[in-house]
Amino acid sequence: MCSSKKYPKPETLMGLLLSRLLKSEAVASSVWQREVIGSHLSCLIYDLRRYGWRIEKRKTTIPATGLSGGCHTVKQDALYWMRPRTIRKAGATGKAYIEAVEQTAKCSVSDTTEEV
Repeated sequence: MCSSKKYPKPETLMGLLLSRLLKSEAVASSVWQREVIGSHLSCLIYDLRRYGWRIEKRKTTIPATGLSGGCHTVKQDALYWMRPRTIRKAGATGKAYIEAVEQTAKCSVSDTTEEV
C-alpha cells in the first residue's frame, strides 16, 4: 500500500466509518448494518484500504435469533479495527478529520429538524 493516505469526504459513510476507526472503535458488520441500513461494511473497508488505510479484520460468530425467538443458531460476523500505531500515524490530521466528520453530522441532524 502507498505510504500516503487519502481521506474521504467527511459527509460520506466512508468518512463516518474512518472517523470511528480513528477513534479506536471496533466496528462489527452486524452492528453497522443495523445502524446504517443498506450499506455494506466490507465494501467501505475495501475502499478505505485502497485509500491506503491499514484496517485489521477478525471473523467472529454471534448468536442468530431463529423464528421462535430463541438464540439457537450461530452466524458469521466480521470485526474491523485499526491498530494504535496506525491511529498515531494519522496524528493531528486524523484528529482534525474526526472533528470535521462530527461537525458534518451535527449539521445534517440540525438540517432535518424543523422549527414548530
